[in-house]
Amino acid sequence: MSVANNEAVDSSLCPLCGQSNNCEVGDGANCWCRSETFTEALLSLSGEPARKSCICLSCVRERTPLGSDAS
Repeated sequence: MSVANNEAVDSSLCPLCGQSNNCEVGDGANCWCRSETFTEALLSLSGEPARKSCICLSCVRERTPLGSDAS
């Protein structure tokens, strides 16, 4: 899934699969994403939208090798 630079990014959707990312950071909540590892390799998969919208837990777990540290 790729989003052009001039298109709006829906921060409630995962930039990789387009499903809900269930992120609650914007609501001031202690979200699941704060305890996950988002490697540079993972963030670079979808380019800039991954920095504007959380990648969902399923995509994080499917695409992050066990034992990897955030870069």
